[in-house]
Amino acid sequence: LIPILFGLDQSYIRAIATSFSQEQKARNISSGLYFVLGNLILFSALFLLVYKGISVRYSTEKSTLIVALVFTIFSGLKIITDGAIKGLKLFKYQFFARLIEIGIVIILFITYFFILKHNHFIYYIYILSAGILGLLIFYFFKIKTFLVAFNFITLKQQLSYAKILLLGTILGTAFNSLDKILIVRYLGIFQLGVYSAYFTASTNLVAQATQMFVNVFFPVISGIKDGGYIAKINRLYKILFIPICIILSFLIFGIMKLFGQGYNLNIIYVACFGLLATLQIILTINTTIITAISKSLFKKYLFWFNVINIIHIGVYVLLMVSGKISILVIVLLFSINASTNVLIQTRLIQRDFGKRF
Repeated sequence: LIPILFGLDQSYIRAIATSFSQEQKARNISSGLYFVLGNLILFSALFLLVYKGISVRYSTEKSTLIVALVFTIFSGLKIITDGAIKGLKLFKYQFFARLIEIGIVIILFITYFFILKHNHFIYYIYILSAGILGLLIFYFFKIKTFLVAFNFITLKQQLSYAKILLLGTILGTAFNSLDKILIVRYLGIFQLGVYSAYFTASTNLVAQATQMFVNVFFPVISGIKDGGYIAKINRLYKILFIPICIILSFLIFGIMKLFGQGYNLNIIYVACFGLLATLQIILTINTTIITAISKSLFKKYLFWFNVINIIHIGVYVLLMVSGKISILVIVLLFSINASTNVLIQTRLIQRDFGKRF
């Protein structure tokens, strides 16, 4: 999905949200949507040419690969049409569309897994795809009135920002995979399972919750030029940081208890992952603000983001050489990384608006 969307999942929303006329909105919606459709067709054609070779090389069933392709197509269309709805700020319409998607998934899940007893992961993919299809049909009735001829200049404007976002996505995805590789190589698959469980109970959970806020926050602030809202958000950070950290730590503790004794309930891990999850909330919201403000500001942040990550990787090397790799050290390292990023984000935002909050 990263090369198919080409960073448009964010720049597309911003372009629509900042459009002042119905005609401009229509051009932005149509051009970005047609570009993603074209990419999906191109990648599907390439995939169909090579998937048999992939099946043989990696001992994977051809049917599984075809299902993966279909799910990719549905997911790509969902992200780009969802972006159009967000950009238009039709949040109530989006809410009903998501209800339709969830309703289809629940009904089919009960039918396939409990009534028909089809206990195989591939049926779960079928179910998710069916849910997305229902959502796409509902979205189409709203988006079709905005479909006009393709406009290359409009797409070029979107892609000028999207390529920066794409670079950030690729570098971020690559960096966020390194910790898992280190743990599985130096600590073993069991410790990776423990680490993943804590991540699921903390940062992954927070990412889903924060996304609900960003879903509305990003398109709304994209059209705001006054930075007054930033001062209010910074005050909330100061007031709520410790309470949220405590609440998340209790939540992580409860989830890990549910996972069972095999996942090594450790109070120090709970506290550290609680801290990291809290920092992740601030990091995500600040990144959203920077993305909404301007391309030039995001480029500055991307530079510092990668400088910090390069230093982070350097510490990984030192840990490998010294044999000091542990889950606790990796989590603390991520917390230092997130804290540094938050400080840089705050400074960049302050400088951009020319005042201190």
